[in-house]
Amino acid sequence: MAFYEHPETRLDHAFVGWWEDPEHGWYRYNHDPERLNSPWPTLPASTPAALFALSLMGRDIGSETYAESREFVLSRAPSRYRRGSEDEFVHRGQGNLYFWYYGTLAMFRTGGNAWERWNVAMKETLAHVGDVLDTVPAVCLAGGSALYLFAYVAVRWRVSRSARGGRLVAALACLLLIPVALTAPAIAALAALTAVWVALHAYELIWWREARAEVREQRVPASAS
Repeated sequence: MAFYEHPETRLDHAFVGWWEDPEHGWYRYNHDPERLNSPWPTLPASTPAALFALSLMGRDIGSETYAESREFVLSRAPSRYRRGSEDEFVHRGQGNLYFWYYGTLAMFRTGGNAWERWNVAMKETLAHVGDVLDTVPAVCLAGGSALYLFAYVAVRWRVSRSARGGRLVAALACLLLIPVALTAPAIAALAALTAVWVALHAYELIWWREARAEVREQRVPASAS
């Protein structure tokens, strides 16, 4: 919105007279005809961003004047931390973190019942860490770590023809965690994966301590000995 050109000399007047779309109760993203004639004539974050800016300029966004714009935001309050279809993302603001960010700022500035409604929705949405992950996120969480570690194993095999070591064990452990990530709560899956990485780092810190000591000795100048 900072790139709009408008004839008003006062920015708060420009918001109301230039960016506001009173027919729909929202604030426009821009005045591009292609945008206005598209299935998505505005973006969800434009309205709470405008309300927030207006509140900073002294407007009472909790008044009846802005009731329709507030309801535009509140009717799209978050319900789950997940992005759905493009239509849900744009029209409903679902999984749209940019919209949630400005919605939180605007409703906090509004206060009262509007803020209570929004705040409850945000708390309930962010409390879904106990949900089970979808298939793709679950596989990426554990399988991605396994792929990363198998790359190290492959390099070691190419250099020394040896595949033993902590990283191979950790990679296999990450693969075994895929079924866990598909069935256990998200926070539990993340905790299990974190435990694998902590164990790997602890193993390498202990197993390679002599090698690290030798490297440090080689770096000490001969004059210092």
